[in-house]
Amino acid sequence: MNFEEMEQQISDYAKAHHVVLDYTAQSIEVLDEIMETFHERVNQCSEEEGDEILAEWAACFGVYIGETLLRVHLSEKGFAWALNGEMPVLQRGNDRLEPIYQACIRIRYGCAFDIGTFYQRAVWTADQAPFSAERVVDVLTSLKFRHAK
Repeated sequence: MNFEEMEQQISDYAKAHHVVLDYTAQSIEVLDEIMETFHERVNQCSEEEGDEILAEWAACFGVYIGETLLRVHLSEKGFAWALNGEMPVLQRGNDRLEPIYQACIRIRYGCAFDIGTFYQRAVWTADQAPFSAERVVDVLTSLKFRHAK
């Protein structure tokens, strides 16, 4: 998967359709509208043709979403691109976000999986401290003590 080629494909699409995709939070709304047109297009095609469109464009849109998140907020919070098997994801420790998968389900299933909600959830996740747990109280000992009284 070549990120630079995907970013160029998105840039070319934006220029051809006279829309601004500038890696800002505001551009996510524009991207979501574009993805709605792809959702409609995929649902009007044969299954085979729809799957081809989905595979090509979900990756491009997902890379754009991921790059926007990194540039706007997530990079400063410790997130970076990583591989989960063969799928690029945004990761910080155990926190993982899957913008390519999100783009795929957005195109496949429509506005119920809007990118704005995913974007907000990703920013919220980045703002949380990385998860760590400590064992504070031994629950079984505590319960035995209470029942012994």
